[in-house]
Amino acid sequence: MHKIEDWKCLISLALLNNIKTHLGGVMRHQSMLNPFGRLFGFTQSSFTSAVSVLTLSFLLTACGGSSTSYEPQEYGKDGTQPSLELVEFYNKFASPFKLLDSEKASSEVRTTSDFDSGASCYGGLTKKENQTVVVKINANESIMQPTVRISSTETTESFLAEVTEGQHGDYIAELWMGAPADPASVVEGEEVTTIMDVFNQGDLTFTINYTDNSGEDGVEGTSVLHLDDNNAIVVDDYTISFDSNCGINGVDGEWQLAQMAGAMGVGPVVGSMEWWSNSEADLLVRSCLFDDTYKFEGVTKDSQGLYISGNFENIMDGRTWQEPFQNDADAEICGDPTPPLGVTYDGDNTTGTWTFDPDAFTLQLDGLGAHVGLAKVYNGGELGDPGDAVSQITYSIAALTGNSMTLDIPNANGWWRFILERKSSELNIDPKLLGDWKLAPEEGAYAIGPSQGEVYPFPSAKNSLADVTTQACLFDDIYRFNPDGTFEVITDGDTWIPKEWSGAAADACGAPLAPYDGTPTGKFNFFDKLEKPNIELLGTGIYLGLSEVINGDLLDDPSGASSAIIYELGELTEDGRMTLDIEVAGGAWRQFKFVKVTD
Repeated sequence: MHKIEDWKCLISLALLNNIKTHLGGVMRHQSMLNPFGRLFGFTQSSFTSAVSVLTLSFLLTACGGSSTSYEPQEYGKDGTQPSLELVEFYNKFASPFKLLDSEKASSEVRTTSDFDSGASCYGGLTKKENQTVVVKINANESIMQPTVRISSTETTESFLAEVTEGQHGDYIAELWMGAPADPASVVEGEEVTTIMDVFNQGDLTFTINYTDNSGEDGVEGTSVLHLDDNNAIVVDDYTISFDSNCGINGVDGEWQLAQMAGAMGVGPVVGSMEWWSNSEADLLVRSCLFDDTYKFEGVTKDSQGLYISGNFENIMDGRTWQEPFQNDADAEICGDPTPPLGVTYDGDNTTGTWTFDPDAFTLQLDGLGAHVGLAKVYNGGELGDPGDAVSQITYSIAALTGNSMTLDIPNANGWWRFILERKSSELNIDPKLLGDWKLAPEEGAYAIGPSQGEVYPFPSAKNSLADVTTQACLFDDIYRFNPDGTFEVITDGDTWIPKEWSGAAADACGAPLAPYDGTPTGKFNFFDKLEKPNIELLGTGIYLGLSEVINGDLLDDPSGASSAIIYELGELTEDGRMTLDIEVAGGAWRQFKFVKVTD
């Protein structure tokens, strides 16, 4: 055993060798660049290193001279066998099924509340080619990258799962069941034997081997998972059973396009979006599509309690994305749904039925015009006329979790993909927005300028302080944002009327004109995923600030009221101030400043 003094000497020797190497390297490098490099290199770059060399040399002399030799110490295994504290074995597109040592002591009843929303009873794990088996590992100490082999009880073949991420004691390995069992034997045009074909009999097993950083072999992790006659999961020598409601989560429920870039797209092969996909900005531009609801009402269950069919409904609330073949406007815009795509010829929501095939992993819609995502897409093509709408569409399900569903469908030349998420009851509204607002009682509460945030340099480009009094019928109007997402304009029967609307010689206070009369109500959406947050108002006759201002225009007649207006949010403060911008005709920008009503 080394004495403390020996260790001091060993450390000093190591530092000395390191500094010598650095010093020599620096000097050699500099001498190649400059014939005087040895002199300049030493004086300019290595003075500190030289001093360190001298200091450590004295230390070594105190240790018995610099000629003392130390052989490197060989370190072996530490004698402590590592073990796995947690293993999770599950479908990549479902919630984990956890195997804890503490749980193996006895049988235990699980309920659906023990899982994430939508998790299946079997951790989402079924013997399907379209799933990826995930093995998640947590060891009791830092380990080297483990090997994870997956096999079945009825075959001698096994497959090595790919470790996709991990460090220290935590690793994740994945194996796609649809991969060729023998990639070298694949012949184009011939049927491929997949890993799942090999595993089509017996129960899935996994074996985990690993060592710690010292080379000590870990306790091998191995388990067999299968379902018994009562559909209870049996893991080795203990059983976890489930309540009667297990499996109720699946396709059934209400879904919307995922609120993200790449929620839908098209490409040459399944899953590809290289030809086109939506951007984050499309969440706003195509907001009328991203708020459409696809309602799957569950009616029929399978033997495990999973809904596999029921009633379907497209819910568009009178507004969705229109393409040129639907609106004859040679443009893609938000507008009224076109029968029978989402609405019937009588104006009702399109309805039909849905069927989920858990073996083929497909979702079939039956009903004229019933669809998910873009109304034009059907199996093998895209509509050029609403009258050609089909009565049946089948989507391949690439992924299905509690809160996400990915659908693929071929058109004439490639594949469309639509990624859905369960419709949430949470509206994602900044709480500072909720409540009553009025135009700020100050100069410049409303203004116009050549660009966003600027005001033209003439008096009529903004209201004056005196206008707060003379236009009191405008400055006392209330704009109400309710927690349930509804919006109201409250004028109390008197507001500011543009002269173009009334036919008078000048703008003046007066009774609101239809459809701005009464208390106009509608909905609002708050978008905070863009570079600048936006507020969208949905409903005819609702607005913020001046009623005649809409996107890209200035109304000269109230009958042209827009059913949707979008404002960019410039400011929303804790102390109750809000600034909104909106682009109008000619590229000019209107700005409105509001204050929150506190009394």
